[in-house]
Amino acid sequence: MKKTATLIKQGRDIGNGNHEWLPVRKITCEVTGEMDTGEKVWTDLETGEQYFCCRMLGHWMFYKE
Repeated sequence: MKKTATLIKQGRDIGNGNHEWLPVRKITCEVTGEMDTGEKVWTDLETGEQYFCCRMLGHWMFYKE
């Protein structure tokens, strides 16, 4: 399965252990694995970097933990 979505990165600390999330660019990834928790691992088709995917504010986003 392939998906195109916005890549986001963690920004500055906004207090209480929370961070802002900043959009980077749109990327296309495909599922290449699954964690033991059931969460899918997505790989960027262009760079080979691996990400997780979530729905935030009504949009799909890729992120790294």
